[in-house]
Amino acid sequence: MNGGSQIHHLTVSSGSATPGGLVLRTVSVCLVLAACQRTPALSVGPLDRPEGIAQLLGLSARARIERLGAHGWSGLSQLRVVSGERHDLLEETLGMVADGRGGRHLIHFTSHAGNESRAEGWEAYFLSGEYLVRPRYGPLVRRRPLGDEVERASDDLVGTGRGYWEVLGRFVQPTVDGEVKFEGRPAVQVRLMRAAEPRLFEEDDPAHAWRQTIGVDLFEGELLVDRATGVLLSERYQARYRSRRGEHDLSTEITFHAQVEEIGQVPPVGVPEGVTVVDAPARPRPLLDRQRLLEGLASRRGEAP
Repeated sequence: MNGGSQIHHLTVSSGSATPGGLVLRTVSVCLVLAACQRTPALSVGPLDRPEGIAQLLGLSARARIERLGAHGWSGLSQLRVVSGERHDLLEETLGMVADGRGGRHLIHFTSHAGNESRAEGWEAYFLSGEYLVRPRYGPLVRRRPLGDEVERASDDLVGTGRGYWEVLGRFVQPTVDGEVKFEGRPAVQVRLMRAAEPRLFEEDDPAHAWRQTIGVDLFEGELLVDRATGVLLSERYQARYRSRRGEHDLSTEITFHAQVEEIGQVPPVGVPEGVTVVDAPARPRPLLDRQRLLEGLASRRGEAP
């Protein structure tokens, strides 16, 4: 590609706000980002520096929807872990569909190769203030979302790449490699390769101390960043690394690919016909009921006869 050295920084002013995880069994990473109703500006870059990549990967689901409008996002992850004679392969299917009108469909399914009994995961719909969620093989349960539950679940899905970067990013060197087209949109192409020397390990969380034992044998990846909005359109990683957890030496291989789909062409999100939906059972709340009763009595006592 030509002209790659000229594209190192993206700054995109936002227009009007649009209405509206990968959980690794061996490497546990959690991404919870604060969502906002309106973000005044998006500054992504420089894309040839680690901090620019971390910022790019950390963009919240809501911010992506505000800038791209209606779109889908899908990802597939494979995590193979070897410890002595033990082998395990975790496959994850991830997805988010946002219709730009507030509706969302979220999917996170997992399976272990050769063991169908360990197939797990969940699926959820967010429609008109209602949250319908189910385990992989259960009925949809209709209830109200708990706080920012929808945003946290969405961020965990689209933040999968950020989770990988938190673990392996200090071993990776990004390089801007010009522009390409992605579904007809101009996109900045960023190559990710194993750095000649890893950057300094700076985490002080005791739960992450094991990351200091990591040695990366392979890391190859590619990011495509929307030129108009600064949103990540496609991400692809392949990595192989060694680590030690407690008394166990682990060898881990990761492959991951995710991309944005059907920008501006997503129909309104809805529950498919024939899918069973049940209401969440009412739970007794004696303390809350008593407080409401007492407040009602106090209010009536203060009223004029």
